[in-house]
Amino acid sequence: MSYYRIFVGTLGRQGRLIEWNYAPKQGRLTQNKQICYAPGFSFIVASPLNNFLYWAGKISDERSAIYSVRVSPTDTYETLSRIELDSSNISHLQTDHAGTYLFISCYDKGLVCVYELLPDGRIGRCLDTKSFQGCGPVQERQETSHPHSLFLSSDSKTAAVCDLGADLVSIFCFDQEAGKLSLAYQWNAKPGMGPRHAAFSPDGRWLCVLTELSSELILFRLHQAEMEECQCLSAVPKGLLGKNLSADIKFSQDGKFVCVSNRGTNNLCIFQLDPFKKKLLYHSFMKTKGWPRGIYFSPSGNTLVALNERFEKQWAGLEIFDVSHNKKISQNIPMAGNMAVMEEEKDD
Repeated sequence: MSYYRIFVGTLGRQGRLIEWNYAPKQGRLTQNKQICYAPGFSFIVASPLNNFLYWAGKISDERSAIYSVRVSPTDTYETLSRIELDSSNISHLQTDHAGTYLFISCYDKGLVCVYELLPDGRIGRCLDTKSFQGCGPVQERQETSHPHSLFLSSDSKTAAVCDLGADLVSIFCFDQEAGKLSLAYQWNAKPGMGPRHAAFSPDGRWLCVLTELSSELILFRLHQAEMEECQCLSAVPKGLLGKNLSADIKFSQDGKFVCVSNRGTNNLCIFQLDPFKKKLLYHSFMKTKGWPRGIYFSPSGNTLVALNERFEKQWAGLEIFDVSHNKKISQNIPMAGNMAVMEEEKDD
């Protein structure tokens, strides 16, 4: 029986990492255990082998730490290593698909770093650092370069860095032997768009970029030597009005659908990819109770998990959408910040 291990980090000085379990067959979400305290929590990612977690937390006004945690099938946890960086805002973490490298986006410093991951789960040496420059017209968010995230293609050979501050998307080739990034080409967004996250299609032929400040979705067709812009459309469903900041984006495993999360209009919006017309077509949307930051699209496509982050008076917590049965489960988690999800099998 498949079940989901959902690891939620909560915000604030008293931040914690908590494991929740979701069993789709029973439609049941239960709290498992508190893993550890996570003061200053900002982001978390799971290794592709489902055996390690990596999370970031602010430890001072100028510094953050990255931790690695071993996760066992018997629900035991062990902190393995900790490194410190001269950054007070780690906005994103990403592993390669073999679990041998960790990519760290330092939002406030205009940097992306590549660290080696040792076989025992510990974080090793820094192998590469890329710096970014630029600014945009939205002064409170674009006064300088802010690389918000790095995402990899399914073969880990290509990386996309979204620079919210400089209105720039940089495509890198990743040398999986040396752990080095080399710039291939760049795409300049329109001023004030603020690229935040991106998603590669499973076959590596398409790239979708989600902008935060303009709440738009840009579809690219990827060729070996170029990046063809095919479409730009609103990430917000028609008829939903009000201020919006788009947050996360995921492709379905079959490459047919794209899901984005919208904060402000508070929804998950799903688009269908038409590869022949090189377009994304609006498919459907689901309202969320709060401010959806992170999302998870199950391999089957039947389950969507949204983490609503704590923001002002917005409802915070997990929402799980059973797409095939049109059901939803909600669980309030005060101060929720972000999540990582592992899918595992266990006996009934």
